[in-house]
Amino acid sequence: MKPKIILEIIAANREHLRLNSKMALDALSSLHKDFSEMKDEACIISLALNDSIAYMIFDADYDKATSNSRSILGRFPRSKHSYLISYHLSVIGRCLALSGKHEQAKEALLQSLDISEHQLKQTNETISLSADILHDLAMSNDMAGGNSKKTILYLGKALTILSGTNMEIRKGVCLMGLGNVKYSEGKKRAALRYYMKAAKVFEDQQIQNNLAAAYSNLGLCYVALGEMEKAEKYHNQALMVRLRIGNSDDIANSYFNLSQFYDINKDLDKTYINLIECRNYAAKSINKKIYKDTLLWLESIALSRNDMANVNKFREERQAANL
Repeated sequence: MKPKIILEIIAANREHLRLNSKMALDALSSLHKDFSEMKDEACIISLALNDSIAYMIFDADYDKATSNSRSILGRFPRSKHSYLISYHLSVIGRCLALSGKHEQAKEALLQSLDISEHQLKQTNETISLSADILHDLAMSNDMAGGNSKKTILYLGKALTILSGTNMEIRKGVCLMGLGNVKYSEGKKRAALRYYMKAAKVFEDQQIQNNLAAAYSNLGLCYVALGEMEKAEKYHNQALMVRLRIGNSDDIANSYFNLSQFYDINKDLDKTYINLIECRNYAAKSINKKIYKDTLLWLESIALSRNDMANVNKFREERQAANL
């Protein structure tokens, strides 16, 4: 099979991986079997890129994704396949941001953006890559507690280059980012409007993982606004979507949000029930912070009930997990 056709197949698989398709994950495994002997540089770099994206999205294993992409960049330091190199750097940057390494993330993302903006012809492919990089720069800056004006600038630039395209999902992701900024600024009504617009995009495009995140954010907004009935509705909708997708980190996060909701509403029984579910999924996830926080909270509830058997059980579980 000609390299051009192989590259098209790998690129199609990559887009489905980005949409959190488990079928795409199975297909990726098949691609490795089918093309295990290929020698073409672009095909090797492209398939490795899919591996990094799979580690990042399906396993939330940011270290493995980063290591995989750095390995391929080291293997081909003078590669002329600038688009793929820029994409690998963007994955590294996103993973570093999600790992809390924001200065390193910024360095990788700016390097990626420089290649995308100055070394590549402007096509739908490169526009989408640049928009993703700008979004991730905004996300990292926001997570690091940076100036909100810079975050808005990055997102505004992304939306500008996306205008006139049919890349609705990417527009929705940027709208979510703007909602996050407004939420952090305490402007909950403004945040709500952005989250609603984003949720509509994801509903129309049937992008389940992003839709769950939008629902979750809507739930948090309504809690902050004291509209508890709406908050419960959206938190439960987020959970239902995430249960269908099956990512342990996200499911644990939804159960934790529900626990906080019921705690605010002084419903200790429902708080406890949701924490138990959270703990079951958090134990299988990479997010050890939420696992630790959940066990500490369960331990505290058990102590308040003078339930020493469960106090000891949760404490021992935490110690056994080195939390």
